[in-house]
Amino acid sequence: MATKIYCVDGQREAVITVPLANGRNAIRMEFTRGNSQRGAYYRPATCVIADRAKQAMIESSAMFKTGFIRLYKTIGKEEPLPQPSKKSSAPADNKKDNEEAAPDTAQADNTAAGPGDETQANNAPDEGCGITYANVKTIEDARLALKAHGAKAAVLLSVTAMKNYMAREGIVFPNFNFEEKEE
Repeated sequence: MATKIYCVDGQREAVITVPLANGRNAIRMEFTRGNSQRGAYYRPATCVIADRAKQAMIESSAMFKTGFIRLYKTIGKEEPLPQPSKKSSAPADNKKDNEEAAPDTAQADNTAAGPGDETQANNAPDEGCGITYANVKTIEDARLALKAHGAKAAVLLSVTAMKNYMAREGIVFPNFNFEEKEE
C-alpha cells in the first residue's frame, strides 16, 4: 500500500475541510511544516495520508481536481483497487459443464447452449464486454453496486435511470430482475 503526501502551496500551516463528491461529508486535513518564503527554502505545507479510502476521496474532490490540493510525493508501491470481474463470452463454470457433458466434441466457439445458458445470454448487453455483479439480489444492493461503479445520485433515484446507466456501462446483475421489484 502506498503512502501519499498531499500539499498546499504558499502556506506554512493550513487546516482544510475537503467536501466530498456527495456534498454531505467532508474530510478534515491538517497541512503542516511549510515554508512560504520563495527561493531555496520554499516548501509547501504537507499532509500525509496512508489510508487508501481517504486517498481516493481526496483525489475525487474538487479541490484536488482544480489543483488547490496536489499530490506532492508517493512513497511505496501503489496497488490498484480491486475491480469487479469482467464477464467473458462464456463463464468458466459453463465451459467446464459443457466439456464434461460432451468430452469428445470440440467446441471451438462455445455456441452450444447448456441448461442455464439462455438466462445469462438474455442479461448480457454485448458479448464479453459486461461487468457482472453476482451478489446483487435486492434494489438496495443494486444501488450500492452502481454507486461503487461511479453512478451519480440522479441515476440511483429511478429504476429507468439505473437500467439506462447499466446498459451504457455494460453492467449486468444476473441474480436480480428489476421488473419483479418495481412498484
